[in-house]
Amino acid sequence: MPIQRAIIVYENGEEAWESPGHNHLPHRASSLLEDGIYDESGLKQAMLRAFSVCMQVQIPIQQHFRKVHVHSLSEQVAEDWALSDFAFYLLLMNGDVTRPESAFAQAYAVFKAFVQA
Repeated sequence: MPIQRAIIVYENGEEAWESPGHNHLPHRASSLLEDGIYDESGLKQAMLRAFSVCMQVQIPIQQHFRKVHVHSLSEQVAEDWALSDFAFYLLLMNGDVTRPESAFAQAYAVFKAFVQA
């Protein structure tokens, strides 16, 4: 049986992991929806492209993408993906540049990677 993982989201926005050892996966895919970078179908397509990138360069997907269940205080449970920095930037770079939020996110990612490095 696969290991179950969950994130609890508190009212103040803080998050807690149900299982230890996931500090290397600080991002959630749903944040890209919330920020307007993707819609549901666009995010699914970007995830598939990011998985393909990992497979092509032989990077283990499970080290950078983990399916999690997010529990809110209102007892709602939603599926999400926990992402490493690498996975998060792959998804940012696959965004639709005609969306202003996506274009800004891509420029920010490049700036952070190369200018501030």
